[in-house]
Amino acid sequence: MARLITDAKQEDTRVRRIAKVMDVLKNGKKWTG
Repeated sequence: MARLITDAKQEDTRVRRIAKVMDVLKNGKKWTG
């Protein structure tokens, strides 16, 4: 059960990271954090 939660959390982090990269590329912002 704990493993499912951990995997879901990693997936969520990965999705957010991709969304952030896309946002930066789209808006031409400098990379921060």
